[in-house]
Amino acid sequence: MRHIKNTKLIVRSFSHKICIDCKHFIANETACGKYYTTNLISGKKNYTYAAIIRIDEQKCGQKAKEFEEIKMSIIMTPYYSMKKLFWKFFIL
Repeated sequence: MRHIKNTKLIVRSFSHKICIDCKHFIANETACGKYYTTNLISGKKNYTYAAIIRIDEQKCGQKAKEFEEIKMSIIMTPYYSMKKLFWKFFIL
């Protein structure tokens, strides 16, 4: 019984904000929806990898300055992933 109590403490013992819990994280591209460049020919947004954004202190950095927590934990798909799927299905 004592072992079970100790494992619960270990599961969320780190204090860093992680990208997967941020509403800007695009899971299927492992990218950040907040930082992108736009292709001038096609208009397509090219999102920057989340790992690169977290390294750059001028952007989000290791302290996750741009982090916005997903408020509804029931919905596991972040906002930008849902937005992308929405346009695929409803615009013909």
